[in-house]
Amino acid sequence: MPINQRHAQRTSNKPRNIKYHNQKLILSMFRKRDILSIAEISKRINLSKTTVTKVVNDFQAKGLVLATGKGDSTDVGGKKPEMFSFNAAYSQVIALTIGTNSIEGAVLDLKCGLISQDYLACDPKTPYQRAVQNMADMIRRMTKDGGIKIDKMHPIVVGCEGIIDAGSGIIHYTMHHQWGQNLPLRDDLVQALGVDATIYLDNNLRLAGYADMILDENPYDSQAVIITTRSAGGSILENQQLVHGVNGFIGEVGHMIIEPYSKIQCACGGYGCFGALVSPETVLARCRNEYRRFPKSLIFAKAQGGTLKITDLFEAANRRDPFSCAILDRVIHYFTIVIHNIVLLRDPEKIIIQGIYSDAGDYFLKNLQKKVNSLPFYKMDRNLPITYSSVSGFNPYLIGAGYYAVDVLLDFNSLYD
Repeated sequence: MPINQRHAQRTSNKPRNIKYHNQKLILSMFRKRDILSIAEISKRINLSKTTVTKVVNDFQAKGLVLATGKGDSTDVGGKKPEMFSFNAAYSQVIALTIGTNSIEGAVLDLKCGLISQDYLACDPKTPYQRAVQNMADMIRRMTKDGGIKIDKMHPIVVGCEGIIDAGSGIIHYTMHHQWGQNLPLRDDLVQALGVDATIYLDNNLRLAGYADMILDENPYDSQAVIITTRSAGGSILENQQLVHGVNGFIGEVGHMIIEPYSKIQCACGGYGCFGALVSPETVLARCRNEYRRFPKSLIFAKAQGGTLKITDLFEAANRRDPFSCAILDRVIHYFTIVIHNIVLLRDPEKIIIQGIYSDAGDYFLKNLQKKVNSLPFYKMDRNLPITYSSVSGFNPYLIGAGYYAVDVLLDFNSLYD
């Protein structure tokens, strides 16, 4: 059962569910901050100190929370407060991501700190069964190196490109690998491991978006749409849940057709898809086709010499190079169309941009915000926040899979009364 379905089961106002919600809320605070006092938790989430104390004491008894000593007294003096921290070493989770040419894996602690890591090649021609066996071997190596067992208390989350049915653990369709359709990856991996493990499967881009939600200040109330330009896709997040849709299509914003008569073909086979139109390859091709008309441009020499990179374009636009700004303005136009459609369909609280354009800098973001917020959303005075991703680290997909796995573990009933 996907984690979001388990959350949905505990939304009533019964005392047990209220207590569960309080416990989850307090635990989420500890995951975000290094050290907290009872008074600080009570103030931030508007619960009595008595309630917070009971929850923290219970977590301390289970080993999820550790006492860290006395904090500083207030400005007016008084007793120094007891301080507590989240025990990231309480348990471990396992994350894998299947990319176009590789499989990467990691064993992580409960703050997604790296314990062990592995990597192996897996190009589009690698047979499916070999890839499954390679993943099973990778999990065994990593868990042996990390000194942990493969069992239900150490969740495994696998991210993959393509159309994924997270509920059944089936890959309906992969964009790059020649594996066919409707592949029961979760069940096949359990069989290859020979252990009744807790395994979840989802789209890489959704998992990367999940990490952004967890790192948000108010993850339980967040409603966001993530636009990922590392490859065509994105994710929709509502109340700490990934939204999948009936067939797993939700979030595939990269395949929205925004120029139906375009000659630029997408990896999906269609023409004029958003992801193809804003891909670095397409944008740099425009630069190579047009740079000769702008000999004074900051990117002229690199375009002429064939060494131009998308980051060079970003840097030049941030320095207000007219040619570079004109190229990025076209990209901003495409982003504006997509965001406008997203707003009309989902009305999100905010938009988060992941992938290559999260490094675009000031010019791109400010002009995108200006253009989007100038649209006539039914004459409403609306200021839609558009921000860059806060996820940083060795692999955003792996980090997202890790955060998802941590939430799976922290949702086990045995951790709560």
